[in-house]
Amino acid sequence: MITYFMRQSFWLVIILIIGITVRVVNFGQIPPGLNQDEASIGYESFATLKYGVDRNGYKNPVVFIAYGDGQHGLYAYLSWPWIALFGLNEFSTRLTGLFLAIVSLWCFYYLIKLISNQNTALISAFLLAINPWHIIMSRWSPEFNILPAFFLFGVCLLTISLKKPLVFPIAGFFLALGFYTYGAALFFVPVTVFLLFSVVILSKKVPFVDIGIGVLVFLLISLPALLYMLINVYNYPELRTSLISIPHLTGSPRWSSISLLFQDNFLLNFFTNLISFLKLLLTTQFDGLIWNAIPEFGYLYLWSIPLMLFGLLITIKTIYLNVIKKQFNKQLIIFIWFIGAVSLGLISHVNLNRINTIYFPLIYFTAVGVVAIKNHYQQLFRFIIVLYLVFFILFTHHYFTIYPKDIGSAFFASFGQAINYATKISPQDKKLVITNHVNMPYIYVLFYKQIDPRKFANTVVYENPGADFQNVKSFDRYIFGIDPSQLDQSDTFIFHNNEEEYFNNQQFIIKRFDNFSVASKINFYEK
Repeated sequence: MITYFMRQSFWLVIILIIGITVRVVNFGQIPPGLNQDEASIGYESFATLKYGVDRNGYKNPVVFIAYGDGQHGLYAYLSWPWIALFGLNEFSTRLTGLFLAIVSLWCFYYLIKLISNQNTALISAFLLAINPWHIIMSRWSPEFNILPAFFLFGVCLLTISLKKPLVFPIAGFFLALGFYTYGAALFFVPVTVFLLFSVVILSKKVPFVDIGIGVLVFLLISLPALLYMLINVYNYPELRTSLISIPHLTGSPRWSSISLLFQDNFLLNFFTNLISFLKLLLTTQFDGLIWNAIPEFGYLYLWSIPLMLFGLLITIKTIYLNVIKKQFNKQLIIFIWFIGAVSLGLISHVNLNRINTIYFPLIYFTAVGVVAIKNHYQQLFRFIIVLYLVFFILFTHHYFTIYPKDIGSAFFASFGQAINYATKISPQDKKLVITNHVNMPYIYVLFYKQIDPRKFANTVVYENPGADFQNVKSFDRYIFGIDPSQLDQSDTFIFHNNEEEYFNNQQFIIKRFDNFSVASKINFYEK
């Protein structure tokens, strides 16, 4: 028994080392650049930490107005310690996601050990450590990436509470935090938590007192999210206090724009979306968004689908047999998680990040399939493990060598360098004109120059105020959008390299970076 335990512990340590290493190597540099949602949540974290308000002037909002359709705030507040320690940069902005991803490696192992057995837990940890979705997700930092982690923590605590009931209220706390991670959680969390709590009640393994306290904790933590929905659906007055605020969004909340429930022709859209959902999940594993997956590998390695379906069938059969015998099986917990995630996928316009709550259950089902093969066909099991290692090596090579070139343009790599260079050489009393060949270019100026949010709020001019995505025309001395017929409006321009033709004359000196460049007038350098 001791030898078996030591062997299992040895392999777990090896798996964790591999998983952590592939997530931390060149962290902050790969992927290069920043996604606009990363820049937004990073800047809001900096602004609320240093100035006490976000870029729209709200005190610690539950949901930031952001571009107009809302950005949930938990990620920003969890990033305060990193930004306080390391300043505002790509590294500090992404650290919260990395930290939660690393903790998830062990937590997922522990959860599966609780609901299944040691072998399945070890294989689950292995599959998660080398999983393409989880590796990619852990290395960049939009706020929605942390929903799976918080739900995992909550489900793990919920499972622990079946033997230690006093833990149930803590589980309720972590499950409720999911509301503050992503708009889609406003549907997924209440539906799935209701089913999970119902199963716990029916199991009769947790006293009603502990369940009551847990439900109360869940409701109390959920209250600001409920107020946010009431304020933005029924136009109730927004809430401002000395501690937090709940603003009116200028546009439609993101959760309403991505959900089929709020759109016409629901049945037609539902069946169309169902086909897209199944195709994405079971065949292509790619939604066309390079920041969500690499098409050659998908979210689970393309060839893993039969193993996943095999494990799903085994899980359903096991649960069914236990239900017939009126026995409680802990695998029901992760199956309910899966059902909740599928429900979300069916009622929202599907892409890989909107259904990110489904991947932990799918990895578990895959592990169940692999373990079933191990129990009957050792040679085939060894072949499968070797195949996973080969594909992991191929994925890792692709991610660290080819992927940075592919993702660099999508994440506007070198835009920050161009901003820092241009602001350094341009006099403070001169206008600085910046390309709009970037998604929301103003947020990168706020991020890289760490501008006082009050200055932004007092000087910003929007092209389309009140829209779901408000485009900034200008703020302070920064103007967005290059008009080639008005190159006399400034001495300094930041342009995308495909706009270089505007500046190919002797009037400008050009400083080139990978994807963006800075053009300045010659007479500026002669001063």
